[in-house]
Amino acid sequence: MKYIDLSMDKELKLMVNYSLTTEELMIIKLIFLAQEDHSEFLRTYLEECEHSEFIDILHDLVEKGILTTVSTIPSTINDFSSKSLVFNKNFLKNYLKHSYDMGMELFTIYPSFVNISGKLCSIKNISKNFNSFEEFAFAYGKAIKFDEETHNEILELVQWAKEQDLIHYGICEFIISFKWLELKELQEIGVNGMFKTNELI
Repeated sequence: MKYIDLSMDKELKLMVNYSLTTEELMIIKLIFLAQEDHSEFLRTYLEECEHSEFIDILHDLVEKGILTTVSTIPSTINDFSSKSLVFNKNFLKNYLKHSYDMGMELFTIYPSFVNISGKLCSIKNISKNFNSFEEFAFAYGKAIKFDEETHNEILELVQWAKEQDLIHYGICEFIISFKWLELKELQEIGVNGMFKTNELI
């Protein structure tokens, strides 16, 4: 499944539409993360937090239409496996829309062309790496662990890098190679500082 860290207004809307408690929403997030190979957060919750009603909450999520009846709810926590839980498709459609929104924001702000030897070349072509825009958006979200704060920081870095004419690679490489980390480092030490450092090497 595709875990998305929703903005506050969307979380509140989900809570109202599905009559979710704050703990139920937290557990939904933890399950998404666990199903995306980030089970450490759910493990910490089960090991260190009060979770006596965890199994009951899973049953409640089935009744509320969050999890389907195909899901296997264990009788004890020791038998629990996040992979045995199946989310309702309608719920996923509402929940995962935010992934598309984040990807679109990055795609919109990212420069469209780069000048190579006097020729303008597109750097927003995603078709060679992804089968759909949704897949592209999810790859981006997963790369930043679907963290909204990181996403906003990246948007600011891209805007700064555009003004400095520092982006000369495709948007797919930007995501796959975590290029925003290089931009952040460059911004912190200063562009001139980077060039001076390179001259000394």
